[in-house]
Amino acid sequence: MNKFYFYIVIFFYINFKIFSQSDSIKKISIPEVEIRQIKEIYFQTGVKKVQLDSMSYKKTNALSEVLMEQNYGQIQSYSPGQLSTPSFRGTSANHTAVIWNGFNIQSQMNGQTDFSLLQNMASNHVKVQMGGSGALWGSGAIGGVILLQNIPRFNKGTTAILQLNAGSFNHFRQQAEVEISKKNWVSSIKIFNQNALNDFKYINTYLADRKELTQTNASIKIMGCMVNNVFKINNHNQIQANFWLQQADRQIPPTMLSLKKNESQFDFSLKSNLSYSYNKNFFKLNARVGYFIEKIQFRRPLYDSLTNQSNTLISEVETMFKLTEKQSFQLGFNHTFAQADGDNLLKKQILRFSIFASHKIALLKDKLIFQTSLREQIDNANFSPFTFGFGLEAKVHKSIILTSNFNRNFRMPTLNDLYWNDPSGTKGNINLKPELGWTQDVSITYLLKKNNFDFSINSSVFNSYIDNWINWRENNFGRLTPQNLQSVWSRGVEYGFNASLKINKIVQKITFNSDYTISTIEGAKDINSNLLKKQLIYVPYNKTFINYSIYYKKTTLAYQWTYTGFRYSTEDNEEFLPAFHLSNIVLNQELDFKKLHLNAFLRLNNIFNQNYQILASRPMYGINFNVGVTFKFLQSNIN
Repeated sequence: MNKFYFYIVIFFYINFKIFSQSDSIKKISIPEVEIRQIKEIYFQTGVKKVQLDSMSYKKTNALSEVLMEQNYGQIQSYSPGQLSTPSFRGTSANHTAVIWNGFNIQSQMNGQTDFSLLQNMASNHVKVQMGGSGALWGSGAIGGVILLQNIPRFNKGTTAILQLNAGSFNHFRQQAEVEISKKNWVSSIKIFNQNALNDFKYINTYLADRKELTQTNASIKIMGCMVNNVFKINNHNQIQANFWLQQADRQIPPTMLSLKKNESQFDFSLKSNLSYSYNKNFFKLNARVGYFIEKIQFRRPLYDSLTNQSNTLISEVETMFKLTEKQSFQLGFNHTFAQADGDNLLKKQILRFSIFASHKIALLKDKLIFQTSLREQIDNANFSPFTFGFGLEAKVHKSIILTSNFNRNFRMPTLNDLYWNDPSGTKGNINLKPELGWTQDVSITYLLKKNNFDFSINSSVFNSYIDNWINWRENNFGRLTPQNLQSVWSRGVEYGFNASLKINKIVQKITFNSDYTISTIEGAKDINSNLLKKQLIYVPYNKTFINYSIYYKKTTLAYQWTYTGFRYSTEDNEEFLPAFHLSNIVLNQELDFKKLHLNAFLRLNNIFNQNYQILASRPMYGINFNVGVTFKFLQSNIN
């Protein structure tokens, strides 16, 4: 705890030191420029992308809740506040890349990102990319990509925000933010604190009498801070620095089949990056360097505590040349050094160097856009699989857009996969091969805008095949170890629509999206395997989401409904979890008092008190509520 507060003091000192020196920069009028990574802005042709609703994002505690509510991927949650990992298009948690300001923040130890720890303050711009794009984003970008970005808004004045939330089961959250936005620099500080007892009641369906019990040993405490600074040196040069410090202390609740063990986990993370961007005429340059610390301590009171820590240094340079008015070329380099040490890893490291390139051309008056991307990576002096991708976007009609992409993707073994060494006998495998796969998808979108009516409908077909899928299984000596055992084929369809109608002062909006996914094991190297053609565990065949909202002036009332189909809970598909549906109601009210903006909301979740499980023997909330109020004070710049 003392170390955590020490880091906070250092961050605040640095930030205010920058404040004190900011007036020395020449104050000239400089137009706003994009500082996001070149790949995201210019080279995602043919990829299905979804911009998350910022209002929904701010009214929750973690990104996992928004993704779960709006049916973007399958979130595997162990229980409220506990480990939550994503699964897109029938893949695993290791196959979703999370990009924060240009850096992949998947854990170097286990290859996953715990979405329950991704707080809403992490970014102000969240985009979900469906499908693979390994040539653009590297290892792990197979099922999907989450893009988190801190995009500055210049010359907005001084903004102070205080957000207070409270909810069922002794849940409380406080967040404060101060941002100073001038013509040529923006600086902000955010801090938050969250805690919950999570002592909810549930029906234990594994007991013969289906007894009602209370969840125990499930409390969580999370706190963190973030500092963001952006400086425009002149019309063409810009610097950005981001710091994100966070710690979480979580008790690990027992399953429905086990006794209380009083286990807990402590997570500490420090994410920092510095980036420089240059933009002039037909040339763009982004250079960034990031340093990340991740510490995980698993505590067992009657046994021992196990602590492992990783330190990662990533540097990347990407450039873009406009060859002609209709052609662009990207060339980039990435260097990653990761080292882990602890009770299970004993100071191991990986060293990776990547080179990537893309070419984009627009034809037929921009009605046809074609992109090619390539990537080659050297991993600990060994060449990794060569990857590439093709993207196509065609405006076949003024209201119809057709997109398609074809990608070769890969995932490198993690530090845990390679070097794990547990006293119980569980060991890593240094002979693992990279996972290698192919993804394809085709989407068609129809857009209609007429008077006060907006309508869009989208349908996608996707296909994915991954070979050398890594599984942790017992070897011939009875010891658990990772092995390249399976080949997995995922395929399916996604479809949905958005409609908006305005009548006088009333606006009605409806969003519908659904998917059907088959994800089966097509090859298995287990000698006695009976898993062929079986659906992957916890991958539902069907998921559906509906959101209906009605707006009147500054009042909003919304009803949300999600359906998750049954999921197999064993690899042989002999046992399964039943389907479930959840209904939520959200009421939001905005008020303005000159310089003060007030936003209050009330959420009623699982209003029909459904008893359900996302993972076997892990209970979830019944009916619950969350209420919050946000105070926003804005002082405009004086010209």
